[in-house]
Amino acid sequence: MLSKRTGVQERVPDISFILPFRNEGKFLTATLNTLEKQVLNDVCAEIILVDGMSTDNSRSIAEEYVRKSCDNLRFRFLDNTRITTPAAFNIGIRESEAPIIGFGGAHCLYPPHYLQLAVRLLRIVDASVVGGGHDRILPSGDGIISEAISCLYQSPVGAAIAPYHRLRKPSYVDTVYGGFYRREVFDQVGCFNEVLVKNQDNEFNSRVLAGGFKIYYHPDLFATYIQKTDLSSFIKRAFSNGYYHPTTWRVNPRSFKFRHAVPSGLVVYLISLALAELVINLPVWALVPLVLYLVMLFSSGVHFMLKKSPLVGATTVPVFLAHHLLYGLGTIAGLFPRRTHISPKTRLAKSGVGER
Repeated sequence: MLSKRTGVQERVPDISFILPFRNEGKFLTATLNTLEKQVLNDVCAEIILVDGMSTDNSRSIAEEYVRKSCDNLRFRFLDNTRITTPAAFNIGIRESEAPIIGFGGAHCLYPPHYLQLAVRLLRIVDASVVGGGHDRILPSGDGIISEAISCLYQSPVGAAIAPYHRLRKPSYVDTVYGGFYRREVFDQVGCFNEVLVKNQDNEFNSRVLAGGFKIYYHPDLFATYIQKTDLSSFIKRAFSNGYYHPTTWRVNPRSFKFRHAVPSGLVVYLISLALAELVINLPVWALVPLVLYLVMLFSSGVHFMLKKSPLVGATTVPVFLAHHLLYGLGTIAGLFPRRTHISPKTRLAKSGVGER
């Protein structure tokens, strides 16, 4: 078949997997090793590596895999001068010719049948999007605190609130990790909104659902996630994830999920308690939400004491609390954004992806 992109006779891939990265040299080799070992059989796949102008050795690692391309598994390398994840996704979408387009992360380990299963599911299920979650969350570092941080996405009390974190049976959901999309989804609802440095997947999937498409979760479509557990990444991630939610809601009110606003409600509640205590003697009932919250935190801690170790379990209590407070403070700060965060230059028109 003649490729529209290259103009030469070659097989158009059945699936394109877009992998953005920036300064991920510590993890990228392990991630790409799992993609190189995909069992594809009659499926033709391409891995589109989109570099956000890395300053470490990530670029050379990616280029080495491009040289390893074979007939049914090709690696391609593209530059992302705009650096952000949604810009990388959109670059990959526009460069791909495959009828199925998937998205991944540079610090994940993918099982051998990951891409093949995605193709098979989209051929047999009544959905335009399929995806899964994580079978394991691995800490990027050693030590008790690092292990406790990795528990965040293993507990609904921590940060594992989305359905794909908890479901064990196939089901229709509002979002999945990464996700594999039929190309017609992008033709109808557009691409990712590049205004949204974070949470672009939540906003996009809300448009997908509003467009009448279905999102299907399957537990076998899992990936092992390597979570960055150094303190600076923990603090930055928690705050920034909360910070960009209000921008997401302003851009697309349909993307609002109550679960995303709960941490900011906790912050407002605690501040209100502290201020009220300075003026009046608080009635006992005013402390009920705080008591319930602490019961959940300590119950989760006991769970991880039994599952991991007593020290890890005990450490999850302050770690989860810190995450909730940072996330909530970020959301509140996001209600008053700097004007530069929404620029007409970065708005993505709702146009088809056929323009190359």
